[in-house]
Amino acid sequence: MTIKCLWGFIPNKVFQQLPDIINKYNINTTYKLAHFLGQCMVESGFKDNPVENLNYSAERLLIVFKKRITNKNVAQSLAYKPEQIANYVYKNRIGNGDYDSGDGWKYRGRGYIQLTGKANYEKFAKHIGEDVVKYPDLVSTKYPLECAGFYFNSRVNSDIPITKDNVKSVTKLVKGSTKGWQNRYYWTKKFEAIINCMYSGKDYFNSNTSHKIKTTIIVQDVYNGWE
Repeated sequence: MTIKCLWGFIPNKVFQQLPDIINKYNINTTYKLAHFLGQCMVESGFKDNPVENLNYSAERLLIVFKKRITNKNVAQSLAYKPEQIANYVYKNRIGNGDYDSGDGWKYRGRGYIQLTGKANYEKFAKHIGEDVVKYPDLVSTKYPLECAGFYFNSRVNSDIPITKDNVKSVTKLVKGSTKGWQNRYYWTKKFEAIINCMYSGKDYFNSNTSHKIKTTIIVQDVYNGWE
């Protein structure tokens, strides 16, 4: 497997770190890498300082957190209050304390695959040897790709072909539900083609994808030797 054709499709700093992450977390086949990058793209878009956006309207809260917020009055009271939203929807789970502990906000999603919950921060802190429990912002500023590789490898450790059913399965392993798997399928298939240096410039569509993202590959000598 080569990564040279990924140049220009992902941020340069991600491209430069990728060989180490591939080796360290056994993301070492086209299938695994395509799944990994597809999940990262939808989770964070490889943005700088990737931190979960919790600035939701009441209407969106009832959709995004429908299992946690079922009362319209509660949704209205939380609307556009990100810290309160995090403390409410993440209370008493994933290693977090109750609402008043503030753990929901402190350990909200960070990284290219959103590491969420105190228990997951504790696992990553033990793995990386740095206290990201005390300093959680390190996950989004210093270790966004590292924590994504760590989390992905802890959840998805088999070489899974890219089919709609398998993307659903990987999505469930990564985020705990299959919600939004269609967009993850689109990106996973696209990355599969790019990694294989067979991307034609045509995007992958399905009935649930209402947009397409135009991307062109930029070939530069900088990637020579990156395998």
